Amino acid sequence: MKPDFATFDFSPEILDLAKEITLKDLLDAPFSQAWIVSAISNAQHFATDEYPIEKSDDKLLFSLFTIVRMMPRADRQKLYLQTTYLLKKNRLERDAQDARNKRHES
Repeated sequence: MKPDFATFDFSPEILDLAKEITLKDLLDAPFSQAWIVSAISNAQHFATDEYPIEKSDDKLLFSLFTIVRMMPRADRQKLYLQTTYLLKKNRLERDAQDARNKRHES
């Protein structure tokens, strides 16, 4: 089933906190680097496929595209591998926990 791709409205409290965080902060922090590069890459890649794009989004999309393209492909691939590894690791751990829970239920 295709999800709704309308804009999600975050609460004012979340947006106020987000004002204190910059993209630079997220790119500088080791724990968020891989996730942010992946998110930027996906956002600019899939933006025109499903999401409603406003004229005011053009500059943001161009900036995201520029940031991603300025990074050497090999560096981006290393970061993508990190997110892939962490997602697979989490999935395996969750599946193992689910299997343990099912054994205890029996």
